[in-house]
Amino acid sequence: MKRKHSNSDNYSVNDVISEDRGEKHVDEQNEQEEESDESSSDEQNEPVYSVSLGRAKRVHAGNKMGVLLESAEHEDEFYKNIFGDLNENNDDDPEYDEESDEDVVDSDFDRSEEEDEPISDEEEKQRKKRRITFKVLLSKINSFFEEPEFSRKKLLERNKKWIMAKMSGRSVAANQVSRETQETERLNIASLQKYEQFELERKKKREKVNTVRKLAPPYISIVDAPNKKFMVLPDVKKFEKAERKVKLLCCVTSRPAKYRDPLTGLPYANIEAFKIIREKYMEYLRTFKNDEEISQWLSDISCA
Repeated sequence: MKRKHSNSDNYSVNDVISEDRGEKHVDEQNEQEEESDESSSDEQNEPVYSVSLGRAKRVHAGNKMGVLLESAEHEDEFYKNIFGDLNENNDDDPEYDEESDEDVVDSDFDRSEEEDEPISDEEEKQRKKRRITFKVLLSKINSFFEEPEFSRKKLLERNKKWIMAKMSGRSVAANQVSRETQETERLNIASLQKYEQFELERKKKREKVNTVRKLAPPYISIVDAPNKKFMVLPDVKKFEKAERKVKLLCCVTSRPAKYRDPLTGLPYANIEAFKIIREKYMEYLRTFKNDEEISQWLSDISCA
């Protein structure tokens, strides 16, 4: 009985030790998982760098890109039509296939990482973006060369019209230039004449301004004589004194007279004074009864 009890005691102790070890192992696994989660989160937060940046550059890298760019080059429109080297892309050409070009471009990028190392999601996204950009580029190039305005006939007609217009425009331009030069010459001559006339007038004005009139003063000379000195003066001009203006007065009203009667020569101020002067004059003439001319003149005036 004692052995059985001891075995049971030993069994329980071993179980406890194994359970403790199991718990420690579980805790270590949890800690490792947490550390792996933290490291993975740190890796996710860190920027992802492409594998192609770290590896060495391949010798044949970019060969297909050069071929693509060379095929996309085109010459200038005018020189291409003059020499007749315009390359037309027909839709019915069996050798021309857009999908084949896309496959060739993609094969250059698909060959690199598959042979060396596994492809990540970021690299796959970048590869898809490159494919899309090259497809867009190819579609633009094809649409550019497939437009109807780049056909040979239309371009030749356009160049012919341009050349004819340029050749015909030369004579028109020459005639126009000759007319313009003649008109310019005429205007220049007219302006030159105006300028010369203006200069002459200004010169005359300057000469007039410079001529100053001078009045010589009277020359006085002194003559010496024995015990005497004589001063000789020039002849002084003598002017007559102006007559004083006499104000005439009316002989009837004694007011300032503005008028004078031409028959009698008497001054008068108004028409009433004039009538009085004439009446008095007629009365004076009637006193000459023996004079036939005066009597005849008086009879004619009375009849009128």
